Amino acid sequence: MNIGIVIPFCNGDEYIGACLESIWASEQKCVRTYIVNNSDRPTDVHSFFARHKMVRIIDVNRCIGFAAANNVGANVAISEGADVLISLNQDAVVAPNCIGELVSPLESDRRIVAIAPITYEYDFGNIDALFVKFYLSQCPELIFDALNGVLREIYQVERVSGACLGMRVDSRRECGYFDPL
Repeated sequence: MNIGIVIPFCNGDEYIGACLESIWASEQKCVRTYIVNNSDRPTDVHSFFARHKMVRIIDVNRCIGFAAANNVGANVAISEGADVLISLNQDAVVAPNCIGELVSPLESDRRIVAIAPITYEYDFGNIDALFVKFYLSQCPELIFDALNGVLREIYQVERVSGACLGMRVDSRRECGYFDPL
């Protein structure tokens, strides 16, 4: 599958380097990355394009917002042949197996519309507190399974966080993507 990673970017020079380095260190190779620059001040984000041919910078109007930037990047990725879209925050870093773990269930189970990983703090030592609050409230069986040491690979939830999510392009066409409002 052709994978397009969309990163909405707004004034995040201090974060984007680590984010891109983690993508490049991924076990999943040949991933195109689309950085949608909607910064409202000067940025060095274009320097990353020169260092890596699989990165594309898309300059848009200032401060169009996270959702609109995701939609712009997704449209460009789709026009360039992406089968799977991964939306990723500019301040996120991915574990070496994260991209493959997001794509694999989308390839094997057509019923899965979107998928999101467990998000950790930067040291990968603790689960992010916002993740716990957001997901455990919709998926209490995850707590029960964790306490009993029998975690499943996938849990069904009603909504996923935009911090990191994967979606097949055909699911995006059916369900939509980010609501800019």
